[in-house]
Amino acid sequence: MKQVHIYNSLSKNIRTYISHFIILLSMSMMEEELKLLKDELKALKECQTRYVSLAVTSVGLILSYLTKNGIDTSNQFNGIGTQNINVSIIWLIPLIILLPFSRIFFVKATTISKIVGYYQILEGFHKRNHPIRKYIGWEKSMEVLRTFKRLDEKKIVKSNGIPLWEEASTWAKTKFFLSTIGLDLGKESELKPMSGYWRLIYITFFSLTIFCLVLSIYSIRQWDLDNELFPILGKNNIPKLIMLGFLICSSSIFKYNLKMLYQLERGFHSYKANLVLWETVLLEEKETITAIIENTKLNKPSKLKWLCKKVIFIIFVLMIIKGVI
Repeated sequence: MKQVHIYNSLSKNIRTYISHFIILLSMSMMEEELKLLKDELKALKECQTRYVSLAVTSVGLILSYLTKNGIDTSNQFNGIGTQNINVSIIWLIPLIILLPFSRIFFVKATTISKIVGYYQILEGFHKRNHPIRKYIGWEKSMEVLRTFKRLDEKKIVKSNGIPLWEEASTWAKTKFFLSTIGLDLGKESELKPMSGYWRLIYITFFSLTIFCLVLSIYSIRQWDLDNELFPILGKNNIPKLIMLGFLICSSSIFKYNLKMLYQLERGFHSYKANLVLWETVLLEEKETITAIIENTKLNKPSKLKWLCKKVIFIIFVLMIIKGVI
């Protein structure tokens, strides 16, 4: 209060000079922050490119090495040290790279989307479209955003008509997956460039993973046809269990990646959603934000539906176990 009193006691010209100085200082900080965020976005996109390149190259090198060494599915693989390893396990090695890299890629994509949303707000400040007094900088803005619970963020996003993955029906999710892998495009063919890029990456990781799993399953089945008993253990169960573990892990990760892809294109992590979230958090008054959160209700998933999905998944896994082992 004392500082406000001192400021009000100054002459009008001095107060004008102080205001202009604060504006110039803020504009300078905004320009610097715009440059830093642009560099950060460039670094994140280059990081994504490196992950994809490394994953595809690694898979190519591993498969080339296996092919060069003349893999025979009826025999064990003698190419690593002095240990005999069932070839079905060797085909799964690329998944050690593919699965974590695919997940990291989409996590990086959500970070990019969040920065782009803030970048648009920052440009609005810089062009005087938003009141400069609301500008608090990137780190402080992130600190303010972290004070909101994830459910509150989803309510803010939903209040602007943006769909949420959690509220989408199973059929809608299935249609989205089919359109992603090119089986049912329809209106989905009219995609923005970035959406097409994200889908292409998803299909790349998904296809390579399926390819490795199919080769592993084929090798196991071929082994069963050519060898009645697995040496020492009596049956070829260990490679099958390892393959089954990779299959379950792959299903879980690509279900997560599909969710992230949906959210990046049209849902909670989309450019539009992040822009709405930043605008609400940084520009709206606290009373308005509280009213939005209180008046927006999220549809909780039915426990019966959740239980049915789990039962179907367990039945699916048991069918695989019965068919493979």
